[in-house]
Amino acid sequence: MIKKLLRKVAFMAFFLCLALPLLPQGGKKFTWGIYGGWSWGTGYTFRWHSRPWSDRHVLQFHLGGYAQLNLSKRIGLQLDLNYQNVIDEWTFHYPSFPHDSGENSYGFSSLGLKGIYSLPRWGSVQAYVSGGGGISWGDWYSYTGVYYHLVGSPGLKIFLWKSNPHLALTLGGSIIYVTNPEEYLSQDDFYFRMNFGIEF
Repeated sequence: MIKKLLRKVAFMAFFLCLALPLLPQGGKKFTWGIYGGWSWGTGYTFRWHSRPWSDRHVLQFHLGGYAQLNLSKRIGLQLDLNYQNVIDEWTFHYPSFPHDSGENSYGFSSLGLKGIYSLPRWGSVQAYVSGGGGISWGDWYSYTGVYYHLVGSPGLKIFLWKSNPHLALTLGGSIIYVTNPEEYLSQDDFYFRMNFGIEF
């Protein structure tokens, strides 16, 4: 029930991101962007777990999009939707059984709300910082059902043309704290993302 509701919310947020550029802008009240990149994990979840059936979880590519409400030239609110791919590498090495190994691919999704503060522009370059939190879903390791995340992101925007003052390349990184507070599956970890994208 909750997963179905979350999927509906995620699809609505995604289509809202696509539809926002078609709405009246009024001084560019809204901006939106798409991004992707690579991720790295730290903590217990992302290390080898040594036992007869050993495995580890490796974060790989991620894809995302956002819709941003600009409250002023410096301050905004950003609704962010992200998909993170994960690889589960495993090996079986129990005595008297044949050795075996392989990997499984799956992922999880996140929906969050962040505040963003942009520093003064220096030529065509502008630095920013953002932070916030939200929910994540997708079963992997001990993360099941709905769990939570906090995120902080510094970055740069590189504006491309004076004739289109809102079109910019975005370069940045994110540090994400993810936690699953379930009574018997309590788990928390940090992971990092490199982000490359474009903003309209």
